[in-house]
Amino acid sequence: MDKLLITGGKRLSGELQISGAKNAALPILCAGLLTADTLSLANVPRGLLAAVLGLTPIALSPSDRNALYIGAQFLFRSRDHGASWERISPDLTTNDPAKQRQEESGGITVDNSSAEMHTSITAIAESPLDGRRIWVGTDDGNLQVSRNGGKSWVNVAKNIVGLPAFAWVSKIHASEHDAGTAFVAVDQHRMDDYNAYGFMTTDYGKTWTKISSGLPQDWLYVIRQDPHNPNLLFAGMEHGIYASTDKGKSWNRINSNMPPVS
Repeated sequence: MDKLLITGGKRLSGELQISGAKNAALPILCAGLLTADTLSLANVPRGLLAAVLGLTPIALSPSDRNALYIGAQFLFRSRDHGASWERISPDLTTNDPAKQRQEESGGITVDNSSAEMHTSITAIAESPLDGRRIWVGTDDGNLQVSRNGGKSWVNVAKNIVGLPAFAWVSKIHASEHDAGTAFVAVDQHRMDDYNAYGFMTTDYGKTWTKISSGLPQDWLYVIRQDPHNPNLLFAGMEHGIYASTDKGKSWNRINSNMPPVS
C-alpha cells in the first residue's frame, strides 16, 4: 500500500485524490495545518488523516525488535521497522472541537511545525512483560490502556484522584516487574500549574496512588522504575533529578555533579 507523510495537517474527514498515486485512499500521518489549497479533498473516510503533535511520541516495542508505535489521535503500529503501519485504536483523545482551533489565533501565524496541535497522543508505553498491554496518554486528559494488543481500550483517567483537568500526560513507564503496574507523569506548566503530578497503579489503572507528594513544586516530566529494584524510582523534573527508595513515599534530590536543569 502507498504511504505518504505530510508535514502540515489538521483533523479532516473525506477522501484524498492524489495525482499519480496507485491507491486513492492512503494511510496518512499529518502534522500542522492541511487545507484544500494543498491537496484536493473529496469525501475522505474519517480516520484516514492523523493529527500528529509536534512532539509526536515514538515508542519501540520491548517485546518485538521489529515493532514500533507512533501516536496521533490514533495509535499506529509497525511490525516491520516502519515499512508499513496499521492503526490499532480508535480516537483515544477527547476529540474536543473547542481544543482544535489553533488556526483561530487572533492574527498570529500558526506554527507550521505542528507544535500547536491539540487533542493528540503524547505518551506511549508497551509492557516489557506482555506486548499485549499498551498504555497511551494524551495532551487533553485521557489515559488509555489496552490489554489485548489494541483490540479494545479503557480510559482510566477518571480513576485517578487528584488528576488535573485537561491533564497533559508527559510520560508513562510500564513496569519491568509487574504487568499491571505503571507510572504516569503529568506536566501542567502550560496551564500555569507548577505542581508535580506523579501516579502509580498496580492493577491496570483501576486504582491509583499519588507518589509525587514528596517532590518540590516543579513540573514533572518522567518517572522511571529501576529494572532490578522495584522500590527504586527516579523522577526527572524541570530543575533536577530525584530518587526514591520506597516507591514514591519519599524523595531525595540527586546532587552529585548534576546541574539544576531538566
